[in-house]
Amino acid sequence: MLGFWHDLLGQNVIQFADLDAVCETIALTVGLGEDAIGLDDGLADLGDVGSQAGPAVSKALAVLDGAGGNVRL
Repeated sequence: MLGFWHDLLGQNVIQFADLDAVCETIALTVGLGEDAIGLDDGLADLGDVGSQAGPAVSKALAVLDGAGGNVRL
């Protein structure tokens, strides 16, 4: 099933490691897409507010952040 979405949406597929981290993942994806925050800073912010979603969000968004730190949505 995931292959179907990769074929359809290419690099814009976000695979969730933990469905309990959906809200945090979406929020950080928006921040990355708007160049408002970097992945590392966003993950640090999640930790600062007591969220346990950091590892799942990091895994889901690592492919979007890439080496250049830019997200193209």
